[in-house]
Amino acid sequence: MFKKMRTSISLILVLAVLFSFGAPLASATELQIVPFASSYLDSYSAYVYSAGSKNVQVWFTVTGCTTVGQLGALTVILQESTNGTTWQTVKTFSYVDYPGILAYNTGLHSGSVSYSGISGRYYKAYVTVWGGTGNNGDSRQIATGSLRI
Repeated sequence: MFKKMRTSISLILVLAVLFSFGAPLASATELQIVPFASSYLDSYSAYVYSAGSKNVQVWFTVTGCTTVGQLGALTVILQESTNGTTWQTVKTFSYVDYPGILAYNTGLHSGSVSYSGISGRYYKAYVTVWGGTGNNGDSRQIATGSLRI
């Protein structure tokens, strides 16, 4: 009876150990074969910041998969709210009018735009990032969190 129970427990432990090793190995293998979400964009982030005195800044960073012809933001749409629920666009920054938000022949670009806000109001932004060469490329729109100044 004890021998049968010991054999069953040993078998359960061996299977548990094998399955616990198999799961991480399968995950690691799957992670290695997953392709990039884009051939041009590796990572990107954006956030709203205020250093005081009602100055609202939208900062962003874009990393390309390699060096690309153009990398950065195409547009930054800044929105304002009095209650943190209902939002209205107060300013749209375009790379045409603000050429510093788009860089050329690089694999990494960080930039920012500024806006004179109103104390007590909330601000958030939508940043359309771009990476590409000529007409070939990829864009994504990312939203920042909101900030009350």
